[in-house]
Amino acid sequence: EREVGRRFGGFCVSEGMKRFLREEMDVNVEVLHDRPPSHFKPTGLIEKHELFKRLNLSSKFSKNLTSDQTLFTETINGVIKERKGRPRLIMSSTSWTPDEDFSILLKALEEIDGEIGREVLCIVTGKGPEKEYYVNKIKEMDLKEIDIMTVWLEASDYPILVGSADLGVCLHTSTSGIDLPMKVVDMFGGGVPVAAVGFECLDELVVDGKNGRVFKDWKELKGILKELLGKEGEGELERLRKGVGKGLRWEENWDNIALPVINECLEKCKEKKAREEDSTGWYVLALGVAITIYQNSYMWGASALMFWYALEKFQERSRAARAMLWLLMLLVGSVGFWNFYSQERAS
Repeated sequence: EREVGRRFGGFCVSEGMKRFLREEMDVNVEVLHDRPPSHFKPTGLIEKHELFKRLNLSSKFSKNLTSDQTLFTETINGVIKERKGRPRLIMSSTSWTPDEDFSILLKALEEIDGEIGREVLCIVTGKGPEKEYYVNKIKEMDLKEIDIMTVWLEASDYPILVGSADLGVCLHTSTSGIDLPMKVVDMFGGGVPVAAVGFECLDELVVDGKNGRVFKDWKELKGILKELLGKEGEGELERLRKGVGKGLRWEENWDNIALPVINECLEKCKEKKAREEDSTGWYVLALGVAITIYQNSYMWGASALMFWYALEKFQERSRAARAMLWLLMLLVGSVGFWNFYSQERAS
């Protein structure tokens, strides 16, 4: 990686990683931050209604719903609207591995239960080795205002759920400290502010107080959830949502950052190839000249082929360079013809 990086460069996902590669490996790369693809976007009421109809979640908050209602939406006179008194929706995704300490979220939710003044549904997506352990812990929790559900979604439903959330929670702690969680990128694509556990370069993605909140333990997360999920937190959630903004999408990010670097690399490769072909052309031309001048007339045909090959190698050069080559070929051809004529007369 060091040798290839030094020769060809490349891309990395954070400024922290760029510094590490430069200082530790003497490799210069460009930063290409992850950006959400275009299908991650804020979810409209119709999509949200259809999603939760399909999911048919067995939440403890679903008991009194009618056939025209979901947990978050309802149909009134054929028009889909947000359901009054709907729960707040927290969303998190995880691979259920040791680098995500989910007990932080569970402890924070347990501590704020009964203090929010409204229902809160926390949906966690994903599969992984520690899922069963945490599912058992969730079953043991005696929560009143809060319900925690683990679901596995179709790929097409995941962006819709993300864009439906009021708040995203990220518990990813980078092993290296220099990569950034893709789940936060997806949440920002859905226009959702994020509460994320802090580490070295997270501020390249989550700016505390602008597009989300950063915490270091369950106590800080408890304070954030209590502030944002209560009725008084609606204004602050909206402010953070505006801080998320639209942002660049992956396609735009690629065109603005990656494509110019790749084009520059291709241009350098093209120039290198042209220089190599120039060298070959000059070698063959010199050989043709030597054959024409110093060999007998029967070698003139071979030298002519060499001239033609040299001209082919110079085909991408400027018009002036090709004209000079034609003149040189004419001069050398004349010498060859004169040698042939002289040898014929002598015989």
